[in-house]
Amino acid sequence: MHEIAADQLARLDTAAALAPNAIALALRAAALAELTQATRSRLAALVAAEADTLLDRALDPATITLRDGFDAGERQARSAGARPRDDGSPLERALDCAARAASPAHGELDAALQLCRDGRTGRVRLLPFAGIAEDRRAAAVAAWREGDTGPWRALGLTALADRASRLRRVLLRFLEQYGPDEARLDQLGRAAINARRVVGLLRHDLAGSMPWVAERLELSRPAASDALERLVASGLVVELTGRARDRVYAYRAAVDVAGTLLSA
Repeated sequence: MHEIAADQLARLDTAAALAPNAIALALRAAALAELTQATRSRLAALVAAEADTLLDRALDPATITLRDGFDAGERQARSAGARPRDDGSPLERALDCAARAASPAHGELDAALQLCRDGRTGRVRLLPFAGIAEDRRAAAVAAWREGDTGPWRALGLTALADRASRLRRVLLRFLEQYGPDEARLDQLGRAAINARRVVGLLRHDLAGSMPWVAERLELSRPAASDALERLVASGLVVELTGRARDRVYAYRAAVDVAGTLLSA
């Protein structure tokens, strides 16, 4: 099972490397939503808050605390780089992190960060053991802490392989949408010039406001607003807040990928 889980993680990273940065950012938001047991409808609020910290007021304090810890852990793991160790495999260390944590949610986060530190994944874009029934998890972790590592190893590695495989399939479905995206941009005629630049920006940074888009692309605000509205109408961009002012726009395909994972 260890070899299967490692192979699925490698396949996932290969697929993720082909996707734009917005996908990794959206999947991180989905992971945070899972940790806080949020519904898919709450994903938009999490993505919007990533783009504008003033929108943190839509999140509860526990979510903000967990998100900030999530961010700090990922930055630390990525800045340190992968550090080969000789005290067992990366997957074993992830299993150990999950078993030793005070709660299942923190166990998921600790395990994902450990995989990142060990270079098994470039970003915290998955929760390794999400989806395990709580009673099975509790029994296996209790056995692990008593010295019987077999049940948790089997349960955890199976869950890790299944999740990595499922996420890879989601990413591959996304990659198939690049062609249709380009076709919809082509249909905008001359307006596609600015629209293509806006899509390129959101494919990298996932979400942002109209003034932010205008500043980043050196467009006038009317031009940025026009491009965003055309992209919303074409289905390539989604507005997340539902408000008339201080709106936040995101690359729709990335939000949909994250939502698919969250609701699966």
